[in-house]
This record gives sequence, structure tokens and C-alpha cells, in this order.
Amino acid sequence: MSKPMEYRPIDRAKLTYLLRQVEIDLVSLKQNCYDYDMSKDIKWAMENLTDAIQMVDKDEQVQESIQTKQKQYPFNDGDTYYTLENNIWVESCWDCVSEEMHDENPNKKYYKAMNLESEVQDA
Repeated sequence: MSKPMEYRPIDRAKLTYLLRQVEIDLVSLKQNCYDYDMSKDIKWAMENLTDAIQMVDKDEQVQESIQTKQKQYPFNDGDTYYTLENNIWVESCWDCVSEEMHDENPNKKYYKAMNLESEVQDA
């Protein structure tokens, strides 16, 4: 009995690179091709390859957009927030670094003011 195929996510950068390499090879082949019918087939392949590259690029942009929209944070860019570090209140301004830190530790407690009652609940 054959082993089921393992699912591996597509490495989009590698796929785009390979498609572009094939495109380069087709261009070279077309330049050196003297058979009219084969030349038409190569042209057709190049057009479809270009479409495939554009689809991969567009899909990558859509995936990035979806991932960005799915992330929710407790504050907006520029908001002042507080954390309690070793019993000392630390005032910060929410920015892209705050988002990275939040992604690394989403359970960290944030506060809207320097008091425990102002704790921000999950984003």
C-alpha cells in the first residue's frame, strides 16, 4: 500500500523563481526556433506561463492581505498604553514594534492607564 502524499505548503518565492527560469528558457528556445508550428506552441506556453506567474504573485498579495486583516491588536498605532514590569509602570506608544512584541507574547497584560482596573481584555 502506498504512503499518502504529505502536504507541504508552497514556497511561493521558489515557485515564482522556477516559473521565471522556465520563461527565460522559453524565450531562448523561441529565439533559436525556426519551426513555425513549434514557435507558435512556445509563444502559447510563454503567454500561459506569464499568466501563471501573475496568478502566483496575486495570490501571494491576497494571502498577505488576509493575514494582515486577521490580526487584531488591543491598541491602534499611536495609542498610549501601559504595562507593569517588575512592579513598575511603563508608558509606551503603540507601534509596529509593539505589534511584533504582542505577536510573540499575546498573553501580555496591557493597561489604558496606570491602574490595574484599566486592564485591556483580549483583542
